[in-house]
Amino acid sequence: MTKAKSGEQGKLWILPPLMAVWSNLHGGFAIGFMLIGAYLLGELIEFVLIERNRRQSCIEVVRGHRVWTRTLLIIALACVVAVAFNPQGLQMLIYPFKTVSVGVLQDYIEEWQSPDFHRLEVQPFLWMLMLTIVALALSREKKRAVDLLFVVGFASLSLLAARNIATFALVAAPVFARHSYAAVEPLLKRWMPGPNLREKIARRINLVLFALLALAALIKIALPLNDQINQEAVSKQVPVDAVAFLHEHPDLGPLYNSYNWGGYVIWALYPDHLSFVDGRTDLFGDEILEDYLAAWRAEPGWQHILDQWGIRIALLEPYAPLAFALEQAGWALLYEDEQAIIYGKD
Repeated sequence: MTKAKSGEQGKLWILPPLMAVWSNLHGGFAIGFMLIGAYLLGELIEFVLIERNRRQSCIEVVRGHRVWTRTLLIIALACVVAVAFNPQGLQMLIYPFKTVSVGVLQDYIEEWQSPDFHRLEVQPFLWMLMLTIVALALSREKKRAVDLLFVVGFASLSLLAARNIATFALVAAPVFARHSYAAVEPLLKRWMPGPNLREKIARRINLVLFALLALAALIKIALPLNDQINQEAVSKQVPVDAVAFLHEHPDLGPLYNSYNWGGYVIWALYPDHLSFVDGRTDLFGDEILEDYLAAWRAEPGWQHILDQWGIRIALLEPYAPLAFALEQAGWALLYEDEQAIIYGKD
């Protein structure tokens, strides 16, 4: 969209088909509308500022803002239509709102909670936010409204839910790069007066950065391709042996499983066993997730919940309160190791 504003508006028409594909692949397609909305709001803000300061504006600038805003509106409407090309039709537009309205997400799922800055892996977000603010403050380049909306808007979303940090990094990086360079440019001109010298240094820095990124990508690709590394990583995270036991007994079930292992249950046991819950929390809603939590905690009425869902086998962590409750209720111990325990109902 930034290039389109510079005169390459024909490229904007790639957005509707991209949104159509995105909406069929992942619920995060709403981010696309947020980006378009930020550009539209940014144009509105700049247009209002121009109207208030007519002495520094001209008819061509005002007309340019109107044309660009009208083009963005048309593209936005085309994206809305494009999103409808999926099995759910226009209902897909409501999906993001349904997702964020699931209370269990904010209460129990870490990525939907505010980031914990005591953890080192989360702190780069804070560093980048601070550096971007400093770059904007020191930069002599004109501050665009859309840049400020990107930084403030997505930083706010990231402070509300850690899962938005990745999007903040994507939208803030170009803003930081442009304004940090504008901030240090006077110093570069003083220390390296020759433009050719600055270009040579910039090329070398780019080559080093490209080499580092290529090396990181190779390592990232190579590790998952190693079967031994994969098996060791999987066995540390999920109960491979316990799930193998269930695979050998497809007649047992229906299954109640720990939320943390739901994805692996789908991958390893479908269609013999279906997961009770898994990482697709947005598809289950509060009712099922609250039933799951109440049962896992062995709260009063847990037996009614399991009976209501017809549960006859449970795959749990050994420390789960429900595991102790099932033992006390006379369920049969079918399997046990350090990672998992399986109880069956006679």
